[in-house]
Amino acid sequence: METVLELYETRLKPLPIVERLQLAQLLMSDLVKSASRWAIDYSEEWSDEDVRDATRASLAYAAQSFGEEPDDVQTW
Repeated sequence: METVLELYETRLKPLPIVERLQLAQLLMSDLVKSASRWAIDYSEEWSDEDVRDATRASLAYAAQSFGEEPDDVQTW
C-alpha cells in the first residue's frame, strides 16, 4: 500500500496543474461537507494523565535547567 506522499509523488504530481487544482477543489469541498462530524474537545478540564504528563515535563525541564539528567528525576 502506498503512503499519501508516495501517492502524491507518483500519481498526482505528474498531473497537469488544472487537474491538480480540480482535485484540490474536490478535496476541500468534501472536507467542508464533513465539517459537522469533526470532533473538537474544548474541555478545560485536565485528566489525571494530563496532570502527570505536565508534571513530568516540568520536572524534566527543571532538572535540565539545574544541569541534571531528566532520568535522575523521580516521578510519581
